[in-house]
Amino acid sequence: CAENDPFSVAFLDVRMPPGLDGVEVAKQIRARDPRIHIVVVTGFSDLHPIEIARQVPPAEKLYYLAKPFHAMEVQQFALALTSKWRSEHASAAVQWELQEKLVSLQEARADGGAKGPAD
Repeated sequence: CAENDPFSVAFLDVRMPPGLDGVEVAKQIRARDPRIHIVVVTGFSDLHPIEIARQVPPAEKLYYLAKPFHAMEVQQFALALTSKWRSEHASAAVQWELQEKLVSLQEARADGGAKGPAD
């Protein structure tokens, strides 16, 4: 993120001994990049998905993949979420550009530079 080259998706196992668990890592990742999609991979979890979603919001960017899984499932997740992430970023860029244009037009109108039809 600091280099303006963020990841679109992260896959994390809930249990990752001997260090932090996946939920704690997910919270740290989310704090650095609220736009990333996080896939929680687990065969067993001490936490219910609702509790994980409470700790790592927003829920719409949090997904679950149960073990055992097929490699194709991971590939599908990665491709779909990367595509979704790109679409979200493109949409955000267009919205930002439109907002900038709106502000510019409003400033021009306030300065008397833009005349309406009744003028």
